[in-house]
Amino acid sequence: MSFSDLSYSDFIIIRELASGSFGTVHLAIYLGEDSSDLKPGGTYALKEMNTNDTTTLIELNVLEKIKDANSQQNILKYYCAFLSGQFTILVLEYILGDDLFKWLTSVEPYLIISELDIIKILKQVVSGLVFLKQNGIIHRDIKLENIMYEKNSGVVKIVDFGLSKL
Repeated sequence: MSFSDLSYSDFIIIRELASGSFGTVHLAIYLGEDSSDLKPGGTYALKEMNTNDTTTLIELNVLEKIKDANSQQNILKYYCAFLSGQFTILVLEYILGDDLFKWLTSVEPYLIISELDIIKILKQVVSGLVFLKQNGIIHRDIKLENIMYEKNSGVVKIVDFGLSKL
């Protein structure tokens, strides 16, 4: 497992996106130099996790294993990780949208969601799970809160690999 030379000073933190027992996720803009992974001015999600937590190590190992296969559109993209004090910071794709639980329990989707929409969502979830299985990964925490729905594209992405098994 390798860590990048990045630091928080390479980003502008815009706002907190989520917080929980896993850590905190922030929306950030990258200020550093152009690289194969990160683009200056690009928006990313920074997931701050306690380095000593076993779920951090598990999630990092899973993301490192599938990093080269970041082209699977139904799995959250991972770019790199860096250390900051007692925290491991994962640099992840920023998804403009909500998790499926929030999306499905908001008023608007109840007015527009159809059986066809549900089938499209389920096909994408299954596609992501098949990809994980082909790479020897069992997610073990699939729930609505761990599936993100991109508002503009309708693409769903599986996230949060802290309970996964390799």
